[in-house]
Amino acid sequence: MPRRAVATAWIAVLLGASVAAAETTLVVPASGGAGDFRVVRWTTAEGLPQNTVTDVVDLAGGELWLATFGGLARFDGQAFRVLDMAADEGLPANRIVKLEAVGPGSFLFLTQQGHLGRVEGGRAALLVPPPLPSLEALDLVVDRAGRAYCRAADGRVWRTDGRGGWHNVVDARGGQGALHALALDESGEVWAAWGRRLLRLSGDARGADVALPGANVALAPRAGGGLWIGLVRGVARLVDGRLDRLSIRPDLEEKVHAIAPVSGDVLWLATESGLSRIDRQADGTWRRASLPLPLSPTVSVRSLHLDRHGGLWVGTVGDGLLRINRLPTRRFGAE
Repeated sequence: MPRRAVATAWIAVLLGASVAAAETTLVVPASGGAGDFRVVRWTTAEGLPQNTVTDVVDLAGGELWLATFGGLARFDGQAFRVLDMAADEGLPANRIVKLEAVGPGSFLFLTQQGHLGRVEGGRAALLVPPPLPSLEALDLVVDRAGRAYCRAADGRVWRTDGRGGWHNVVDARGGQGALHALALDESGEVWAAWGRRLLRLSGDARGADVALPGANVALAPRAGGGLWIGLVRGVARLVDGRLDRLSIRPDLEEKVHAIAPVSGDVLWLATESGLSRIDRQADGTWRRASLPLPLSPTVSVRSLHLDRHGGLWVGTVGDGLLRINRLPTRRFGAE
């Protein structure tokens, strides 16, 4: 189906003025002697359009884009430039929930209402309107064929190729079987957590189910194939259809909300109380170090994104944006 006429007319440009970002910087020690980390924080006081940051994407050309409940913003490390899509009558609201890079200089975005759009060259265009008049969209992934998958709060999953409308591919509304997570593995296959089962959704036929040790998990791709799975108390990995739970010390006693893999041996985890970093040891166990964050007690982490330079970007619910970098170990005395 060709794009609707309103879609081709729906164009937004970056606001001419940018807002300088005089960030707050702290040096925070991690637990267990895991080193010091530089934590930089930005809020609306420094030019962020809204203090809930739902996602971050960095493009191959070096552009960094943020999804917020106040619209999209491009950040160059010093200033924010806001793409205000609600400025013109008839355009979707500014509540953006997810971003997915789809080329060296472009990305897709999903609004909370279910609009799918594309940003390229600093300009945004609507691709597909919401599948329903009333919808709360939560997540977006794009498979290796370029098809976009939208997960809704009611447990349904919708799919589109960006030219036609959304098509319902999973209906898991309500009950213990509610679908609550989507992820793309390294090969470009789409997976979903549905109750205590893990399903492969990509392709026309659904793959074999994998039993999960619990519901309400977080998913992330694993280098070398498979998935990382954040559990209520711990982390597991899925490789070749087999699920193995990691042996983490000290124990992880909180639910994992998000995972940012640094490598096959290092993971960042977002939990209810903040961040943890786990490193695989020579004996196969994983050492955990917690990193306290300068956040309000009632604020939670919404998203994690590892950029091309190794920096960790943390989006929060109501407390702005953070960037975390590990500081080099200082050595004193003669070599």
